[in-house]
Amino acid sequence: MDSDWEPRGTFDAVDRDALGDCLGYRVDDANGRVGTVDGIVAGAWTDRPDAIEVRIGLFRPAILMVPADAVAGVHRARRRVILRESV
Repeated sequence: MDSDWEPRGTFDAVDRDALGDCLGYRVDDANGRVGTVDGIVAGAWTDRPDAIEVRIGLFRPAILMVPADAVAGVHRARRRVILRESV
């Protein structure tokens, strides 16, 4: 992972439009791979997402709900979502 893309320090609010287009992206935290974006949860009053559903696990898959505020950034070219804190 490039040093300019590591989840360290303070973060601005994530671009929720970019977050809405991240279906299938890999999700990472400070410890590495968490899972894959499996769904987008839109808010009741907006078309922008309030959370993402992250598919985790290999043999016993589960869905982890991650609020949009927990996302540090979305890198479209690398198809990655980076979380602010470890899961």
